[in-house]
Amino acid sequence: MNNEITKKETISYGIAGLGQNMVYLLSSTFLMIFYTDVFKINPATVGLLFLVARVWDACNDFIMGVLVDNTRTKWGKLRPYLMIAPIPIAVLTILTFTAPDLTYSLKVVYIFITYILWGMAYTIGDVPYWGLSAAMSHNSEERTKLITFTRLMTMVGSAIAIVGIPVLLNIFSEGEIYDRKGYLITSIIISVIGCGLFSLSFFNTKERVKPQAANTTLKDNLKLLKQNIPLLIVLASSLLGFSRFMAQSAGTYVTKYNLHDENLFMVLGAVLIISVIIAIAITPLLLRFTTKKKLYIITSIFGAVMYVIMYFFGYDNFTVLLIFLALSSLSMGFFNVLQTAMIADSVDYLEWKTGKRAEGICYSMQTFFFKLSGALTNFTMGLVLAYTGFVENSMNQSQQVYDGIYSLVSLIPGIGCLLSVIPMLFYKFGDKDQKIWVAEIAKRREEAM
Repeated sequence: MNNEITKKETISYGIAGLGQNMVYLLSSTFLMIFYTDVFKINPATVGLLFLVARVWDACNDFIMGVLVDNTRTKWGKLRPYLMIAPIPIAVLTILTFTAPDLTYSLKVVYIFITYILWGMAYTIGDVPYWGLSAAMSHNSEERTKLITFTRLMTMVGSAIAIVGIPVLLNIFSEGEIYDRKGYLITSIIISVIGCGLFSLSFFNTKERVKPQAANTTLKDNLKLLKQNIPLLIVLASSLLGFSRFMAQSAGTYVTKYNLHDENLFMVLGAVLIISVIIAIAITPLLLRFTTKKKLYIITSIFGAVMYVIMYFFGYDNFTVLLIFLALSSLSMGFFNVLQTAMIADSVDYLEWKTGKRAEGICYSMQTFFFKLSGALTNFTMGLVLAYTGFVENSMNQSQQVYDGIYSLVSLIPGIGCLLSVIPMLFYKFGDKDQKIWVAEIAKRREEAM
């Protein structure tokens, strides 16, 4: 039996991530402004919607993890969901960007139903998709290569969406301002293309790591999580470092208020994405000379230093700002690969320790912490803006406001990078350990057969 991940699988899996990220960026970047400016929903109501949806996501992710770990089919435990998920994700994405003529109360009901259902459909695809990276091979080096290529493709998907979505909105909107027709047609195009590509994760992949036969309950899986020490450390590090991605969310404020030119956001976004792509590409090369843990710590400290220096240099010199943005953003790229690879290793650890392989619950924790980090990011941004006395749409803010906004893309992400190092100091599991786990697991299976 061929135990190597083929080139066709790697390319298909990566392109599937590209498609998925196109759809995700459409929703995460443009849905709020669509609700407030096109569908005319009160911003406070939209904020409540996102809060309720995130609370439900916390439950939804765990439920999905249990479902995955109890699934046994001829296609495997993960791939069946990747066959099902693309269609409802596409349909619900389009529905969230549809603005029917309703009373205000019915509009609120409509956005709550469609957005929460969209989140559920997305979870049905997201948890199995990332869990599949741990089930395609027992070889840690192969998985790292697969994850590296996939992370590169997800950034390409982000770049395509950042450039392509505004172009489509301009083409299909009937006036100078983006309208409901423009959003609807754009969502149809992005959903069909993105979800079509995402379906490749089912058609052109294979699960080689076979799960145990016994079913598990949610209670059983929570007990397994307590025993998965490597996973808990990685998740703790991710949570403490939630602000490392804040530059993506706060960049619009910096360009509009500090730099007085919203069009510069495209430049900042391009620099950030290029930097992340470079870091993702060189991660496997650096891992030839060091371990995942050491590279994680070194690159996080490097990111913290660059962010802090960026803060003290200020934003008066745009060229200098771009240079330090590029250097500091490298830490995001390294994190994307290393976090996913270390979670894949933790699945092997759990099977070695308990005899149970639980990709579903392990990767549901990754998606849950990703959503929690996003919530903490938005909450922190709101606190800083409120504390400094920010006035919406005023081009004459106080210096305290300008400094506060700039800290959201520099000092605060730097603090997050530094805090993320603390749990990793207690990470005692190396690449050699992972190979021992895999060897013992294989030996047990041979003895059982």
